[in-house]
Amino acid sequence: MILTKKKNKHKKKKKIKTKIRKKGKMQKEKSKNKKQRKKKKTNMSQQEMKNNRTKDKTTQDNEMTREDTKKITEKQKERIT
Repeated sequence: MILTKKKNKHKKKKKIKTKIRKKGKMQKEKSKNKKQRKKKKTNMSQQEMKNNRTKDKTTQDNEMTREDTKKITEKQKERIT
């Protein structure tokens, strides 16, 4: 019989120590800005919807007026000739 050393099954594994990086000022500011942007997106979405509706109306009005002005100028030109 050859004597062999028994392995300890309940031996604790060595933890690999990792250095915790401290967040620099810039990183903290970046994370703050990200959070603020997210908040703004959620809050602004409703306001943007309203703004978009009003913008659509105004653009339609502007297009109509442009078309009307074109028609009017054409009519005036016809009158002159």
